[in-house]
Amino acid sequence: EEMEDVSLELEAMDAVYRHDCRILQRWPPHLEVLLKPRTADELPLQFVEIVLSIKAGDKYPSHPPKFELVLVKGLDVSRQINLLTGLELEANRLSNEPMLVTISEFAVDFLTSNNYPEGDCCFCLFPLVDPALDHAHQHYMKLMSCFHCFHSDCFSDWWKWLPADSTAS
Repeated sequence: EEMEDVSLELEAMDAVYRHDCRILQRWPPHLEVLLKPRTADELPLQFVEIVLSIKAGDKYPSHPPKFELVLVKGLDVSRQINLLTGLELEANRLSNEPMLVTISEFAVDFLTSNNYPEGDCCFCLFPLVDPALDHAHQHYMKLMSCFHCFHSDCFSDWWKWLPADSTAS
């Protein structure tokens, strides 16, 4: 019966995450899922994303699965640790219950609430996030391919300067 329940869980994961979910092993379940913050699929507004590995043992779901961040974009180490700790606590809370979709949605919620860039602006070299301000009201931009981020104002200043420099040479 447990294997049948897990099979239904894996079907649910496939239905919810489609091509972003890769089932590596059906029993005990082992999968990787690409997770992004909820931004209505507006890629320029997604500053973080992960590939989460969920690997369960023979005693799943009575024993929670192990989690690993296989690929991380935009999340600093502190937020990675907070996410993994939160996933472990949530999995322990859900022990003996189907949890694959719930755990994945927990991670998506975390990414949504932590959807801001890390590090310094590529132009001015000041921190991207001002801790004194609500990050929801700060404006950033990112390069889509590599997730390098910068302040919108810095990019605008650079863009205005660029044509002037090009015509001078």
